[in-house]
Amino acid sequence: MPDTLERARGAATDISWPSGLRLRHGARRVQDAALRVVDPRALRRLELVDREFDRTVTELERAAGRTRAAAAHRPITPLPDVLAESAIGIGAALAIGMGKLVGRTPAGTTAVAAPTVLVLATLALVLLVVGEVIARRERSTSTVRVLFLWFVPVSALVAAVAVRVRLAADGTTPAGVGAVVASVLVLGVAVVIAIGATRRREPDDGITLWSRLGPDERAGLAVATTTAQDRARSALDGLDEPSRAAFTDAYAAGLAAVAGRDAHLRPAVRRLRTLDWAAGRYDTKGE
Repeated sequence: MPDTLERARGAATDISWPSGLRLRHGARRVQDAALRVVDPRALRRLELVDREFDRTVTELERAAGRTRAAAAHRPITPLPDVLAESAIGIGAALAIGMGKLVGRTPAGTTAVAAPTVLVLATLALVLLVVGEVIARRERSTSTVRVLFLWFVPVSALVAAVAVRVRLAADGTTPAGVGAVVASVLVLGVAVVIAIGATRRREPDDGITLWSRLGPDERAGLAVATTTAQDRARSALDGLDEPSRAAFTDAYAAGLAAVAGRDAHLRPAVRRLRTLDWAAGRYDTKGE
């Protein structure tokens, strides 16, 4: 067994990791080199799992691509959210007295500003709901949309406070109370929607596999990953303790050798070291 360990370590440390190689494929190169020495039959079982997993990933990427292509003719998001911010932003400007800048008009008076804010806040509320429906239909994970959504509650807060101050100074009116209530509703709804959109946010350029997939494809990938990891561990159940130790040691040595040869691969190696061997073999979030 000491001889097997040394040969496995030597094989794992001699592998090449070309630039652009996916993380899981790099992990497999190191592991496969060790298993060819330790137990070739276990390696063949793992390769069957690999092929099925990679086929599933390819199918999910194609499905996500078809979804994006189908949605490409109707890129509505984030237009409703932009319009919502514009509406409540104008309302906030009127509420704080910007209407006074328009000469010879009553736009700066509470009698005009309060009902206008009410209408604009109601419009913003409708646009927020419509925007959320459309974003979910389009499976949007846009960072740009998130940015506009977080501007909405700020403007709504300004509008609510400014109208309340006007009412305290000029007297309470039904339109004024409605404007305050509508602005507060916009604030609350916008915060809830913005939190959800932030959690779903991904880079708009879609540079990672995870960001290229929609919610349904991500769920499918999560199931496929868990299944592949379980099957991979089962494939190595037949290894005795010395063989398993030799495989584990050789894998660690191989990763250390890769990091030592190429500084650009050190982040990839650091990620693999946080995962067990099966998780690294089928990792997609690190790509």
